Amino acid sequence: MAARIDLSPDIPRTFGECTPMKRTVFLTVEATGLDRAEDRVVEIVALEAVDSKLSGNQFHVLLDPQHPIREDAELCTGYNNGQLRGLPRFREIRPAFLRFLQNSTLITFNSGWSFQLINAELKRERMPPLAQYVMELIDAKSQVAQLGLNPRLTLDKLAILFDCREPIQPCTQTWRECFLLAQLFPKLARADMPAAIVSLESSIRFSVGPNGKQYVEIASIAEPWRTRFINWLSAGVLVGDERMHRCQLGHWQEWIDQEAGIPTELRHRFWGRPR
Repeated sequence: MAARIDLSPDIPRTFGECTPMKRTVFLTVEATGLDRAEDRVVEIVALEAVDSKLSGNQFHVLLDPQHPIREDAELCTGYNNGQLRGLPRFREIRPAFLRFLQNSTLITFNSGWSFQLINAELKRERMPPLAQYVMELIDAKSQVAQLGLNPRLTLDKLAILFDCREPIQPCTQTWRECFLLAQLFPKLARADMPAAIVSLESSIRFSVGPNGKQYVEIASIAEPWRTRFINWLSAGVLVGDERMHRCQLGHWQEWIDQEAGIPTELRHRFWGRPR
C-alpha cells in the first residue's frame, strides 16, 4: 500500500447536518503505458467527497504491475519496475477498492483512459466492469465541452484557469491530479468561470512597449483576476514582461481564444466580432 497522505491540512472534515448525503469519488490512475488493453495499472488514487466537499476518506495504492513499464511512462511517472516489485497486485487490493467505490458517483478527468484501464484489470479477474459497482460514471471533460471551453485543455491548465490550489503536503503526481480534479469538477458543474471572465472587460488597458509591441497591462485588471494573471505570467502560461506585469497582446489574444477556450460569445465581448 502507498503511504496514506494526511488530508487534514487541505480539507475540512466536518460538514454540518446534511441528509441525505451525496457520495462522490474522484479517481485518477497511472499505468505502465498508454495501451488501455495491454498495459497495467501501477497507481490508484480515489478521494471521497460528500455533498461536493472532500471528506478526508481516500483509497491510495501503488501496485506491482507484473508487466514492463514503458520508457515514456517511467519518464512521466518516475516509477520503475524495481521500485514497485513486491508491492500488492491488483487482484489483492480489488475487494477493498470496489468496496470503497460502492454507492458513489465516480468521476475522472478522462474516462476513456481511467475507466478502461480499471475495466481491463477487472476483466482479467473475470469481474464485471466498473459501471456495475457505482451509481454513475462521469467524465469531467464532458463538463468542459458543455461550457464551450477548449476540449484540448489539460487538467493542469484548467486548474490554473479556475484557480484550484495545490496540495499543502507532499504527494505523488497522481494524488495531486486527483486533488485538483476534486476542486475543479464542482466549479465546472456550477459554470463559475464565464461570469467572472465577463467582469474583466471593463478594466483591461493596453500599452505599446519600447519594441513597438502592444501589451495588456495586467495591473489594470481588477482583483481577484489580477493576481491570477500575474501568476499565469510568472508560470509561463502567458508570454510578456514579467517585471512590468504586462502580457504581449498577440499572445494574450491567442491564449484567450485558444488555450483558455473562452466561449465564442465571450471572445466577441473581449475583441469584437470577427471582421
